[in-house]
Parts: sequence; structure tokens; C-alpha cells
Amino acid sequence: MTNDDPNNLAKIEPPTVPQPVAEAVPTSSQPSSQPSSPLAEPSYDLSPTPQPVPSAVIEEPVAASKPKAAPTPVPVGEKRPFVTSSRYDWPLIVAGCAAVLFVAACLAGQQGLFPQFTEQAVEVGWSSRLLLMFRGLLMMPLGATCLIAGAYLFHIVDRRPLGDLRVLSSRMLMVASLVLLVRIFPIGIPFLKQTYDVLVPIAAAWLLLMPTFRLPPRDAGLVVGAAILTLVMIGFGSSIVSFVIWAGTTAGSAAGA
Repeated sequence: MTNDDPNNLAKIEPPTVPQPVAEAVPTSSQPSSQPSSPLAEPSYDLSPTPQPVPSAVIEEPVAASKPKAAPTPVPVGEKRPFVTSSRYDWPLIVAGCAAVLFVAACLAGQQGLFPQFTEQAVEVGWSSRLLLMFRGLLMMPLGATCLIAGAYLFHIVDRRPLGDLRVLSSRMLMVASLVLLVRIFPIGIPFLKQTYDVLVPIAAAWLLLMPTFRLPPRDAGLVVGAAILTLVMIGFGSSIVSFVIWAGTTAGSAAGA
């Protein structure tokens, strides 16, 4: 059978013509149901890209300015007390060491405690040494008592609480003991030595009160001034008592005679 047979012309199928493929934008959002082939052309999405719609700007109404209220006054707190710590052992240790040094200076006849303004050296007797030692040991608690009284008078004026009385007493005793050691420094001029023994212990007490109780210079000076006033009152009172005793003794002796 040849191709020229007219009966076979109807059986010959026409050749297939490839259809043109439209160009499109590739999309990855729609997966293909058929497996991808390396020779297959990519598919394109021809739908228009949606543009973002600008959000409407909402303008908030500006709040009306309110008048500022006056600041509330801060209540004034209670003042810091003289002592805030509860330890009273280390001031007693310092006071004890100062007392030992003073006793040693007295027994050794230190020149600052027994000044000699003559060219010839004079031997200091043991009676004078022991008398000065007992006087110094008596002045330590007396000075501490005057300082405590000064702090109490300052408490009345300034309304500052005292705190623990044991701690206050131990620190005042320490200050009084250290102040007494200042007199050991020897000076060969009588006027300067007397001035030194009066003014320098007062200045030393003023300087020691500031770091010991964290007081400003004005408050420390007021405490020292009140302590000196207390010491003067004690001396004046003791003079009155001595005069009364002397007057009574003299009157009794005259009456008996």
C-alpha cells in the first residue's frame, strides 16, 4: 500500500503545530501539579500587583494645658542623733590607752607635766608625781561629764536626740582622755606654757568632737562652750561648798574657844 492510495488519505492525520506560549510573570505562590522539568518554561503571574493603601492619619486632639499644682512641701524629718552606733567598746579601749600613757608620763616626771623654768634642774618628788596622776585620772571622768552635760544642753537648744547614753558616755570619756594628753608637750616659756595648757585642750576637744560625732564646726563649738560653762558652774559650786565648810569650821572653833 502506497501513499497515493486515495483510500488512505483520510487516515493520514495532519501534523501538530506547536501553540505559542504567552509570556507571563513567574509566580511561586501557586505550585504546579506536574513535576518540574529542567526544560520547562517558568510560569508567570500576569495579575496586577496590589498597591499599599496609605493608612489614614488620626490626629489626636491636643489636651488643654492644665495649670501645674504647687509642689507639696516635704516634711522635715527628725534630726540625726549624736550617736547612731551601738558599739561602746573601742572608745573605752582608746580611753584606757590614753590613761595608761598619762600615768606613765606622770610617774616618769615628764617635763611637759612638770615644767621647770629655772636653769638648775629640780628633781620632782614622788608625792608630786602621784598627786598629779590622781588629779589627771579624776579630770578624765570629770571632763567627760562636762562634755555630756554640754551635749545635753545642746540637745535642749537644737532638739537633737542624744542616742544611746552608754555610747555617748564612752566617746566623751575618750575625747576627755585624749585632750588630757595634750598637756604633755613641753614648752620652756612660762607664759606660752600656761596659754598652751588652757587654749590647746579646748581646740583639741573641738577638733575631736567633729569626727567622733560627725558634727559641723558650729555644733562642735557649741558643745565645747556648753561643757566649759558646766565646768565653770561645777568649780563655782565647789568653791561655795568649800567656803561654807571653812566658815562652819572657823565658827565652831571660835565658839569652842
